[in-house]
Amino acid sequence: MAYNVASAIANMRSGKGRTIYSMNYRQNENPRMRDCSSSIAEALLAGGVNVYYANGMAPNTVGMLQMEGTKFQRITEAQAHAGDICIMGGRGGNGGAGHVFMLTSDSDEIECTPNGWNGAGVYVDASSVVTVYAINEGNYGYLKTIGWQMDWFRPIAGGTATNGSHAIQKSNSNPVDQVLDIGSKVRFDGFYHLDSMQEYGDEGKYYAYNQQISYGLPDYNNYIPISELTEVDKNGKSTKDQLFDFKPGWLENTYFRFNGTYKVIDIDEENNAVCIEIGGEPLWTTATVSGLKEVK
Repeated sequence: MAYNVASAIANMRSGKGRTIYSMNYRQNENPRMRDCSSSIAEALLAGGVNVYYANGMAPNTVGMLQMEGTKFQRITEAQAHAGDICIMGGRGGNGGAGHVFMLTSDSDEIECTPNGWNGAGVYVDASSVVTVYAINEGNYGYLKTIGWQMDWFRPIAGGTATNGSHAIQKSNSNPVDQVLDIGSKVRFDGFYHLDSMQEYGDEGKYYAYNQQISYGLPDYNNYIPISELTEVDKNGKSTKDQLFDFKPGWLENTYFRFNGTYKVIDIDEENNAVCIEIGGEPLWTTATVSGLKEVK
């Protein structure tokens, strides 16, 4: 099936006058809350391209960049036309400092933006019950003046969620066949962006959160104890202080990697999710999340 450009653009336009812009509550449906990337994800799905993770969460801009070759074909700005998307900010832009928009013609675009972006939209938080104009159309010439890295992509039609293949079974005769069950040992290769950090519980313990790893909305079941992590920079190199400290720009430029090997303690076969014990606490994630590897 071909990518239906008209359906994708129509879906974006359907959000006008009824979308609440929120980066903190971008997955909620009641009231309808979206940010730039979750709006684009929904529009792409309407056009026949599914970029959602297997846990039902929409990717942020960095997550979309990681889908090059599977969900998106890289093109040049000169090749771009209606239905193609532009991701701004690059991999260093993370979810919060990146942006994505969709072309509606060779010279116009549509985007979901907060107030201050091209004079568009109004930012509200989750306590608001007012639906505001947050999806806007215009000439993308303004966006080109910001100076951010701009990567152009054409959506690839077809199929399933990026992490959609099942990797769970109830019995496992080979302990390293990459098919997980209760008792499997796993590690996380690579490193991940620190999307947010949370103080949780009476003991003042700090936890990291990464949307790509997480299964479900942010809560105790997908917070990661900071004690199990090594702070790294955008190149994956360990930082000197290892403090995960609150300094200007720290969240935008902070990444982490896992320190150890962990055990699968529960599975949700229907949703292809696993619960991993990390530092004596649960972490629910999808079985095929990038970097998750079964080991002896």
